[in-house]
Amino acid sequence: MAADRRRLLLRTGRELFDRYGYTDVSITDITRAAGIATGSFYAHFPDKGEFFDAVLDELEGEGIREIEERVALLDALLAHMGDENIDDLLHDAQMLLQRGMGTHMRFPPTGRMKDQRRAAQLDHDDPPAGAAPTGGAP
Repeated sequence: MAADRRRLLLRTGRELFDRYGYTDVSITDITRAAGIATGSFYAHFPDKGEFFDAVLDELEGEGIREIEERVALLDALLAHMGDENIDDLLHDAQMLLQRGMGTHMRFPPTGRMKDQRRAAQLDHDDPPAGAAPTGGAP
């Protein structure tokens, strides 16, 4: 029963912090929304700061588990794919991670590796006017 209350408090706090932010949520708000007496809060957490740390620890643990699952799936897929498909897969994986993690995780814009390589290949194949071609027979 105590573990259930703790989980309920953490879930409720997470929802309220997400909606209103840390500073605008009180312990009373959390216990009221959870339907638990305020004194029960203190049986599980010494203060709001420690509670918030526990909420963040849960979020971190969930994120790590999700990423580990996705990496395992990617490893399995890569074992069956050729190199030409890896860039597309990496791009799709980045998009899935961004979508799955929502605002909790941000990735820098990297562009598509394949598009970058294609542009480099075009530059190599079509040198600027007046430039000597590279490679091939003289």
